[in-house]
Amino acid sequence: MQPLSRSCTSKPKYHIMTHENLTRRDSALEDAIDHSSLNPTLQTVNVMSVSRSMNKTLMAVSLAKSYARAGYKTLLLEVNFRHSFFPTFFDLDANNGFSYWAIDDVLPVNTLEKNLDVLASGSVDDNVSHYLVSRGFKQRIHALRSVYEKIVIDTPSLAEHLDALITVDYACGSIIIHDA
Repeated sequence: MQPLSRSCTSKPKYHIMTHENLTRRDSALEDAIDHSSLNPTLQTVNVMSVSRSMNKTLMAVSLAKSYARAGYKTLLLEVNFRHSFFPTFFDLDANNGFSYWAIDDVLPVNTLEKNLDVLASGSVDDNVSHYLVSRGFKQRIHALRSVYEKIVIDTPSLAEHLDALITVDYACGSIIIHDA
């Protein structure tokens, strides 16, 4: 398999979506998302919000579905190591996530639909911020970039922790969800 890994060529770009964009009722959100407005070279996109809201995760899921339906091999990755809820949301094994994955082992993803895999964060017993800047975390992200054309990272809200600001370093672009 030829590596797909790309490094970001410039500083991450930020796109802000407001609550009104996310509450459209006239069509499914993933159909309303125009990911073509994002730079097509963005392999890894961080989705974050200031406030606690399901809109951030809804946006991350919808963007990942949009990429997958456009034919990109896509991963929806949760990096909420303090309060992982993907296992409940997607009915996944809580003890089989990103933090438990040994790179030389089988990747513990679950396929949601064609071209779309989901990976829960798992948990971290130590200092989460320290883990996010660790060599092990960087190696895992690099390994994922060699497998997936698009990675959508669902982060914890900034109201809870500043983890999302750390993961910006691993993304080529970020979407900030703003609830008015």
